[in-house]
Amino acid sequence: MTFGEKLQNLRKSKGLSQEQLAEQISVSRQAISKWEIGESNPDIENIIQISNTFNVSIDYLLKDESLIVNEVTVTKIHQEKQLDKKSHSFIIGLVFLSMSFIGLMIFWILSIVEPSFNIKKENLYSFLLILFCSLGIVGIFLIMYKKLKNLSKKTKIIIAIAFVALFLLLFLISLLLSRTREINYGSTIINVICESI
Repeated sequence: MTFGEKLQNLRKSKGLSQEQLAEQISVSRQAISKWEIGESNPDIENIIQISNTFNVSIDYLLKDESLIVNEVTVTKIHQEKQLDKKSHSFIIGLVFLSMSFIGLMIFWILSIVEPSFNIKKENLYSFLLILFCSLGIVGIFLIMYKKLKNLSKKTKIIIAIAFVALFLLLFLISLLLSRTREINYGSTIINVICESI
């Protein structure tokens, strides 16, 4: 709805003629007519007087409702896209975390059920162990992505250092496991974790 249409509707709802409104705000009837049909626009002082006369905001008078609807629509679309991005990272994070959990459980179950499951191909097993742990860390990071975006820079740095330390710890465990042969994987991991605590 344009300014002219709003002015005409307000004037008619109050039961005023163009002449009566013109007298109230000290302008000519022709000026009111031109404003209503959109040939010209009032100056700011007249807009303020019209706003006071009809008890409406200046925003209501000046803003085109179709533009307001478009702004709301754009805002909703933007929010939906943000939600989609957040849900995608959450789902990918869950997939990585699940893959990590399943892989680590396979290692652990094989080492308990089959005591002869040892590290003869230590490089491959060490690589797979680090891969599964890394997938878990990436999964946790992706799940927490939304919360991490809102943190302060100092907190983000601390979290980054913690992730690097965790990767280094996994690398050291891998080196430890690859140096010793014929070690049961599950018991070694449990022993290393217990010793570090």
